[in-house]
Amino acid sequence: MNRFSLLIGLTAVILIGGIITNRSTEKADNSSSSHTHEHVIELREDGFYPEETIITEGDTVTFTTTRGVPFWPASNIHPTHAIYSEFDPKRALESEEEWSFTFDKAGTWRYHDHTAPFYTGVIIVEEEGISGHHNETADDIDCENVHSLPKGEKDKCWDKILGDAVKNGGTKAAFEKFRELYENDRDFADSGCHWYAHRIGEEAYAEKTDNWAKNFPEEVSYCGYGFVHGFLEHGFREEKNILRARALCNYLDENLSDKLPRVRLNCFHAIGHGFVDDPPPQKIWGNPEAIIKDGLKVCGKISEVPLETRECFDGVFNTLVIFMQTNQYGLKLNTEYPLEFCKNFSNQQMQSCYYELAQVLNVAGKHNLEKISEFVKGIDNDSIAGMIMNTAAAGMIQGDVSKTDFTDYLLGCQKIDERLRLQCIRGTVGGLIAHGEPEKEYIKALNFCNLPELKEDERDACYEHINQSFKNIYTEEKVEEVCKSFDSKYKELCLQ
Repeated sequence: MNRFSLLIGLTAVILIGGIITNRSTEKADNSSSSHTHEHVIELREDGFYPEETIITEGDTVTFTTTRGVPFWPASNIHPTHAIYSEFDPKRALESEEEWSFTFDKAGTWRYHDHTAPFYTGVIIVEEEGISGHHNETADDIDCENVHSLPKGEKDKCWDKILGDAVKNGGTKAAFEKFRELYENDRDFADSGCHWYAHRIGEEAYAEKTDNWAKNFPEEVSYCGYGFVHGFLEHGFREEKNILRARALCNYLDENLSDKLPRVRLNCFHAIGHGFVDDPPPQKIWGNPEAIIKDGLKVCGKISEVPLETRECFDGVFNTLVIFMQTNQYGLKLNTEYPLEFCKNFSNQQMQSCYYELAQVLNVAGKHNLEKISEFVKGIDNDSIAGMIMNTAAAGMIQGDVSKTDFTDYLLGCQKIDERLRLQCIRGTVGGLIAHGEPEKEYIKALNFCNLPELKEDERDACYEHINQSFKNIYTEEKVEEVCKSFDSKYKELCLQ
């Protein structure tokens, strides 16, 4: 029985220093000197064995598995493997294959199985003749003072701090660290809090018990329910059972909707993530339609409720956009015509495609709202064009969320086409809610709604949208508290 079944039961290639072989063949000799040693790490059902390995610089590690499914050992951070980019076979290995890599950098290297990133391990590479000496990694950086470090070193520390917090103290402890990082480090806030919440979910998936879902803490709603997506998508990917996936969403709704209002919809979003293979079969790399074909088919029959179906489609296209953003599996963003791809799909799927690609339009639009608005000029449907502009503004603000003054966003919205202006305002305030400081998301959003430069219809749209948005993440008690902060003209709207 796989890990997720318990939860749902509640209801030969050389690649950058690495050598891949079949088990039946003799291992290649990577030795560069007489002191070089070879070590074996085996991925089992309960994780990498040994979980921590100490070697000497120049030693070779061979990775194998007994799980009977493809695996992909690679450096953190998932999914980019950027900390030690050479430590990556660049593809999934068949279960009968093994991969050998020679470590030529001293340091403490955390890694994971890219196909199931809740499996993690550590390789400590010591300099020859200098036991205990490592460099270039979080263990040799003063992570206690992470806020004063250069950005490149911060990434390593954030990965270590959040991963260790989950393992040592559980999800609530990890979110305490998450909140501390967000409050004290502008770089962390602007690096995409949804993704880091997603990472906590992945780490927590490895630690769960069979009654875990019932005990999701309220913090899992932080930053657009990133934790829920990260936690559930890997279970759905392992299980691949539509009926049981739907049953879990029902279970979460029945047990948690009072404190997590959108947990059901986010569960269907996670189904969309989980029913897209990661990694996809290598024969379809570079073919985005083929990569998401099965996921779209599942979403088309997962629910009779249109909004749940839409969330599932969103999850499918979100996974595809992540692949494009990170240049995985032969995919990349089309920065010249970023929305053209979506025209290949039926209406409901096309809207989800537009929605997910809109979240990264700031890349193609060079972080400029006027340039972003140019991408929707060819879309005649005002509703869809407005949705794209709304989403694009929300996505763009993610990288600026630590700012205290968003007047430039307002002025940018006021310069674009009239049919997009109010949606741009709504997107800005929605982004501040989605990516704002945990438990204080509404503060900057209200400050934006109270900017003196707002026109009357813009202020109305702003308050209406903030009223819709924060009720999706707060309990009824918190909503009543926040409503007291509303301008008197809009308090009645808030309390409805």
